[in-house]
Amino acid sequence: AERAGRFPAGAFVAFRLLVLTTMRRSEVLSLQWTMIDLERQEIRLPAGKNGFRVVPIGAAVAQYLATLPRKGSAVCPGLDPDKTIS
Repeated sequence: AERAGRFPAGAFVAFRLLVLTTMRRSEVLSLQWTMIDLERQEIRLPAGKNGFRVVPIGAAVAQYLATLPRKGSAVCPGLDPDKTIS
């Protein structure tokens, strides 16, 4: 399905991040590139129901994120690269 382009590429990015991190679905779907620090291997999430949260990511996740194209501000883009999939 990914190679055939049947779904926005962001759907596959979101699925991988859900499997590889402790993040909630809403956190993954609203993820912006400005929240990611590949050098420190962490994702800094803004205030949610429990306040500011830092999600540590392993080297494999950081490497995967580094390979993704940055066509807009959304990490998991829909058809518009500045808007996340919904």
